[in-house]
Amino acid sequence: MDRLQSLPSARIWEIFLELSRIPRASGNEKEAAKWVAGYASARGLISRIDGTGNVLITATATPGWEQVPALAFQAHLDMVPVCDPGCSHDFTRDPLELEIREYAGEPFVTAVHTTLGADDGIGVATALAIITDPDLQHGPLEAVFTVAEETSMQGAAKFREGMLASEMMVNIDSENDQEVIIGAAGGCDLHASMPMKRTAVSGEEGLLLRFSGFTGGHSGIDIHHGRANAIITAARVVRELTAEIPLRLASFEGGTLRNAIPVNAQVLLCGTPEDTALAARKAAAIAASLKTEHRDTDPRISLEAVSLDPAPAMSPEDTRRYVKAICDLPDGVVTMSEEFPEVVESSSNLGLVTSRNGILMITALLRSLTSTGDLKKMMAEALEQAGARIEEANEYPAWTPSAHSPLLKLYEGIYQENCYSKPQINVLHAGVECGILKAAYPAMDIISLGPTIIGAHTTGERVSVPSVEKIYGLLLELVEGMKTIRKRS
Repeated sequence: MDRLQSLPSARIWEIFLELSRIPRASGNEKEAAKWVAGYASARGLISRIDGTGNVLITATATPGWEQVPALAFQAHLDMVPVCDPGCSHDFTRDPLELEIREYAGEPFVTAVHTTLGADDGIGVATALAIITDPDLQHGPLEAVFTVAEETSMQGAAKFREGMLASEMMVNIDSENDQEVIIGAAGGCDLHASMPMKRTAVSGEEGLLLRFSGFTGGHSGIDIHHGRANAIITAARVVRELTAEIPLRLASFEGGTLRNAIPVNAQVLLCGTPEDTALAARKAAAIAASLKTEHRDTDPRISLEAVSLDPAPAMSPEDTRRYVKAICDLPDGVVTMSEEFPEVVESSSNLGLVTSRNGILMITALLRSLTSTGDLKKMMAEALEQAGARIEEANEYPAWTPSAHSPLLKLYEGIYQENCYSKPQINVLHAGVECGILKAAYPAMDIISLGPTIIGAHTTGERVSVPSVEKIYGLLLELVEGMKTIRKRS
């Protein structure tokens, strides 16, 4: 990592490396928040941690810059904790192990066997480096670092009105250095619970179906790529098997996070030795067809059938009914936007399924640029046949696009002058905190941008070193360019 020290963005990498030594999975951001606040305080800035754990840092204007409109930077402290199978990394105590790798001749920073946390640690590091820069001339600056973005967005939701003085905000949580985000989908979590009436039958055998090797990815940003969902795939395979074979469902587990496209699943089925042997043979044939069907999006997909001891299981009739309910759930892209033709309007990601204590639990993340109402209705209709109890949680508003933003116009000009092209102006199909903060500060002018990050929410996550350099330079010019914008009276 020594090669990063000679770059103009060296302080960003210094901060990011320190953050990577502090465990900060969602729900465990306290120490990271203390470190960030302490870093700013040690450099003479005003910093505070609110009751939710969010950090707010304030830098007064450079003398002569007091009439420049106040600008805030915003990023989130938490990260998605995912590691490779067999990896012993403990996200509650272990520092991340980082390294630089070359991809097509371009250096990227990545982590060894775990997610990197550049989403959104690199945003935190960039904002903190800028606001604490002693040589930078600027108007009033603020930095907001929120918690729990990856799980519930409760950090942003509980960030009180009136705490910010800024007229404009740059959210540094986008993952393509060539684009600017001006709007984003809202969403909500949907939890369904279905009782499993299981009994033990003598003389049965167990057959475990293991689904792995799926590509996965971010359930918003990557949802339009058509990648297979391991949970849905498992349900469809079980539906095919149980259509002809009276197998009984004992357990169903899959996914890791509700906002990640599931990369694994496993289903335990029980039946007579003849039935499980037949199912194992059919599973082998299905495995080959899955590889063909998903060869473009999920080339490493795998289905393994393993004999196990039997366990109490549901009746064949209930098994078929529950599996049908899962198969009927909307998955992936549901509608495309009419106003922005290449933008996903609404989507559903079945991210988690568990069977514990006699209950089959399903968690899905629904997203929409308008309303999730139609998606909720579709989910309810599919789950009613299984007698599911449905609960909604963590609903957050959409961020309505505005193409007439003074901040956007300023950034577009700076980008074009430096990069000899216009940035892409996009609406994001993913949960960002801008919608929540915009609801609390409706007059605030907000854009979202960031360096190029590949594979967020996966162990392949990596951030481009030149891209961090690019965004850092553009943001420094943006801070200086704020003096050309008239302050509101």
